[in-house]
Amino acid sequence: MLVRPSEGISPALARPRRRSRARRLILAGVALVILLASFEIGIRQVSPDAVQVSAYTVDGGPPFATHDITDARIVADLYTRINDLPIVWYSAINRCPAPQSNTVYYHVDFTRAGVLIEGAALVEKGCSVWDVVRGGIPVAHNDPNGQTQVILSEAQLP
Repeated sequence: MLVRPSEGISPALARPRRRSRARRLILAGVALVILLASFEIGIRQVSPDAVQVSAYTVDGGPPFATHDITDARIVADLYTRINDLPIVWYSAINRCPAPQSNTVYYHVDFTRAGVLIEGAALVEKGCSVWDVVRGGIPVAHNDPNGQTQVILSEAQLP
């Protein structure tokens, strides 16, 4: 079938183009999912070489205490202690009492060559649930046995 330029594209010719465009979109989506999955798997294989521990008040502002740790043994121990805490539903964080303005908030950033690979946060009192984010995925770890005090004492904040 011949198509005259003034008539536009025939419906029979338009269908293969739509299918081709749809295939390309599907392939791009699959490639994106594979890329994200590879990143998540890869980031879980990276071990940190440093950690920065900071203490803030919940009302914001700059940290009032910060400590950088590069000792491989301490970094590995902190990383293991936090990640070995039992995983709980993320909604457990919502069950923590509302912090007061002077409540201390601890933040622990694990890095590899200066690149953040995991961040963990804990409110000082009234809650034993750590908010841990690795590769952009949040997870909650509960501390039913008091490991938090060991973790914070190893972090050596004043």
